[in-house]
Amino acid sequence: MSRPDAAHWLPAMGLAMLLAMLLASGGASAAPASAPSTAPSGVALKPASSGSASAKPAHPQVVAQLKAALAQVEAANKELDAIRDETKKANGQLKAANSLILKGKHQITEGQKLQRQGRDLRKRGLETAGNAKIAAGQKAIDDGARDVNLGVAQVKTAQATLNALHGRAMKARDQLEDGKKKLKAAEAAM
Repeated sequence: MSRPDAAHWLPAMGLAMLLAMLLASGGASAAPASAPSTAPSGVALKPASSGSASAKPAHPQVVAQLKAALAQVEAANKELDAIRDETKKANGQLKAANSLILKGKHQITEGQKLQRQGRDLRKRGLETAGNAKIAAGQKAIDDGARDVNLGVAQVKTAQATLNALHGRAMKARDQLEDGKKKLKAAEAAM
């Protein structure tokens, strides 16, 4: 059996009907335990508790357990949705950082080319033009190095964010699985 999607693992209508049914039946058993459980005709109803310590919980308790489990599942699903959004954003930042690194490397290459051209010009006696080319090349190299360093820092930040998101996702999945188990237990206690 394939595992259901974390965000839609139980039909919403099924949960709503189950909760409504429990609330309706819980209202019938909301009277104090000491009150007599008899129908208008005088026929005794099924008691809410047999008096045994091992009896199943009364309906209000089951409803409370079900609500808590549903809240846990909903919170886990919301966390997973938020993590998906943040992961998409972090991946975008990582892509932008890698693009910045490539841009910087290209600038460095162009700067080195300009410096070679400048040295050639100086060898031919064109000192002023050669110096201008070398200066322009140095500026391109400096700008490129700055972009590369900035891109590397951004890559590290994005990777750290993705690692943290992975840890959060693991915890959220654990909470989701735990909530599903609690829901099954609440259903069994009906």
